[in-house]
Amino acid sequence: MDLAAVGRYLASRCAVLGSQTSMPPTPAPRELLSMQGDPGLLEQFVSWLGDDYRACDPEELDAKLRGHASMLLPDETVQMGFVCGRDAMILTTHRAMKIDKQYLGEKVLYLSLPWTKIKRYEVCSAGTWDLDAEMALTIKAPWYNREVGKGLSIDFSRGRADCIALNAFVSAQVVGAADGTSAVSRDKLYEAHPEGLIGEFFSWLGDNFAQISAVDATLRFSNAPRILLRDETVEIAFKCGQDFFMATTKRWIKVDVQSKDRAKVLVESVPISSVPCFNVTTAASNPFDNDAEIDMLTDVGGWGFDVKKDHGDIMSIYTLMNQKCVMERLSRTKYTL
Repeated sequence: MDLAAVGRYLASRCAVLGSQTSMPPTPAPRELLSMQGDPGLLEQFVSWLGDDYRACDPEELDAKLRGHASMLLPDETVQMGFVCGRDAMILTTHRAMKIDKQYLGEKVLYLSLPWTKIKRYEVCSAGTWDLDAEMALTIKAPWYNREVGKGLSIDFSRGRADCIALNAFVSAQVVGAADGTSAVSRDKLYEAHPEGLIGEFFSWLGDNFAQISAVDATLRFSNAPRILLRDETVEIAFKCGQDFFMATTKRWIKVDVQSKDRAKVLVESVPISSVPCFNVTTAASNPFDNDAEIDMLTDVGGWGFDVKKDHGDIMSIYTLMNQKCVMERLSRTKYTL
């Protein structure tokens, strides 16, 4: 069996650009089925990847995936690539691909997740904004999530993965234009950020509980660190201790300081389109209940946070989510009908 041909066929049916999701499925191009690959070429490609930790040149990796492996679609382009020990991560215009060379001990797993199926994603730094990132992409597949875990996760370790660039690219595909373009130019994907950036950010973040100006949050997360897309603005934002939660025009974002020494920072995004329902619970009048709860019942499980009493306008969240999840969707449904 030509494994690469099977992979190309499945990709042609599943891994479409976000801008093409409303189009009816079309038959796979004949050239995808007629291309016959040497079964040994995939093994050659895996050998070429090696077992070290490095960022791959996107153009070189693109050429390899068209030559040795023949795994890409004709209009698909590699934007980022990393070798992470036994694994490899490849981010293209159409999908995220992971190659696990020790799957079940002896087999090689070629896992592809179309960008159109990502329901939640997160990037975690390990001390600086530009090195040792971890990434996870979550899909709506309860059986897979229960038995395997998140759709795709990888530890870049010493692979010099720029977590800000990673977050920008994934955001562009999941909640952005979804047209396959990168949010950062390919020749600057691994450019290091100043070491003082994360320290400056932590000083701004603080440890208090408060609702902050959406304008201030937009300015901060549009520059240092740049988490927002160019056409994205913050609509409501809260500081909750060392963590930060904000709703933008496209998604909910959590910036989570994960350790006491601030050695890890997690940036987690939940697209508004992945939140079918929500609830807001205000704090009780008794002195033992000081928190209001905001819960998003997303396509891939619960997600939410608490806001201390008198530290923010909780009902503004209800108004925002009611507009995003109810009124706008009703409007689109009526327009479609």
